[in-house]
Amino acid sequence: MASTRFSDGRNLTRRQFLKIAGIFGAAVSSSSLLAACGSDEGPGGGFEGVTLRLAVEVGPALGNPIKPYVKEWEQQTGANVEFVEVPFAEIFPKLMSAFQARADEYDVAIILPTWLGDMAGRGFLEPLDDRIEGNERVAWNDILPRCQDINVWEGQTYIVPLDCDVFMSFYNRQFLEDPEHQEAFQQEYGYPLAPPVTWTQYRDIAEYFSKQGKDVFGVMESMTRKTQTFWTYLSRTVPYVSRGEGWELFFDPDDMTPLINSPGHVRALEDMVEIVKYGPPDILEFDVGDIRAQFPQGDAALALDWASIGMIPPDRTNQEVIGFQRIPGSNEVYNHETGEWTELDEPNRVPFMAANGWGAAIPVTSPEKDAAFDLISFLTSSETSIQLVSMRDNEESAVGYQPFRKSHFENIDAWTESGWKRNIAQQYLDQTHQSLEADFVQPDLRIPGAFEYLDGLDAGVTGALAEQQSPQEALDEVAQEWDEVTERLGREKQLKQYRASLGLEE
Repeated sequence: MASTRFSDGRNLTRRQFLKIAGIFGAAVSSSSLLAACGSDEGPGGGFEGVTLRLAVEVGPALGNPIKPYVKEWEQQTGANVEFVEVPFAEIFPKLMSAFQARADEYDVAIILPTWLGDMAGRGFLEPLDDRIEGNERVAWNDILPRCQDINVWEGQTYIVPLDCDVFMSFYNRQFLEDPEHQEAFQQEYGYPLAPPVTWTQYRDIAEYFSKQGKDVFGVMESMTRKTQTFWTYLSRTVPYVSRGEGWELFFDPDDMTPLINSPGHVRALEDMVEIVKYGPPDILEFDVGDIRAQFPQGDAALALDWASIGMIPPDRTNQEVIGFQRIPGSNEVYNHETGEWTELDEPNRVPFMAANGWGAAIPVTSPEKDAAFDLISFLTSSETSIQLVSMRDNEESAVGYQPFRKSHFENIDAWTESGWKRNIAQQYLDQTHQSLEADFVQPDLRIPGAFEYLDGLDAGVTGALAEQQSPQEALDEVAQEWDEVTERLGREKQLKQYRASLGLEE
């Protein structure tokens, strides 16, 4: 590591020097301090001797897929990256603990825009607009507008996306296209067997295939606590409550009254509770990693998950098994303003940007901001990210990155080079792009306390799935907890932040 020599003969590393400079109140940035020390390092330059600490979710979804590319960056720059890998449920509290203590523990953090209210709103993250502007490697204009917007907090950009999340519906082509199944399903349910466009059809298909033998399952969904179950539930809920206003899923935008126990929300949870009996015997222990590992094997008819190509196994076998489409909808939508259900002529299919998408941020405490941003720009560049989202070097099934750049959807050859069949890749990209670009698309919650609100929802949903409470009882309890969080954080403050996150005037 590069060092600075003092007059008394002491040699201090650059990290030690920056800490001392901070102690003595130097009111300059780390980059200017380095310039004062005679460093010639800068974005795109060499970073020999620099060590970065990168915080990321442990395992095959996020941490493992980026490791080959981080190694490539290390070889190009001479820097070293130490991975700090944390289980999903611990990422937010672990990062917040370090941020609140103003501890210099991380240089890059792979985080969710859902947490921006707590992290950026409290000054824990470095604004990145000046670094992004004009940076050819970041190529900000190549990123889909919605995938840009979710990474902005109060007019400043704090995250460069590695991913842009939207929930999708998956179906087993071989099951649904089988003539014998089509005939039997038509006779039993009175309509053709096809990819479901409503939750009623989804339920019927799951029920039908659950009766086809002990090794055939109707559905696979995340249903265990402290994983991704609350996002699965919210994706099911959106078509029952949202007509594109953007606020119908969480709180009343006039006074922060929780909407989570409305009739539409309750119906979605009732649907989810019913679907448990059509899944594998251990479905209550499933998370998305289990779905991505098992669904491509062809044992289930339906699945819900992010639009993650982790659904395709590493060896690219069984590609013909999996069909992709937008999330199913509902012919009825609950109107929060009238308190009544509205009948629709066409199914209401509203995509949900569950979690909004993983991306890279720089903690303000990092003394290595130039090197950190250079690593970020390398990982999120169009050249590297197309390999990440198409899983060019994928060796595991549970991958958590999905397309977020215009070029990801336009460069079909990059997908075939990663082992995809052209027609399969095209359907996947078309359906994902339609979801992200839909007129009605519901972003995830992005206000202070989001982690706490959603963790409370997770407890309520998984409790109802385990039949510890009825759906109505569980969501009534969640609504009460949400109100308590809002009061503790300040109702007026939360209301202002919530309206701002939706683009509503004060």
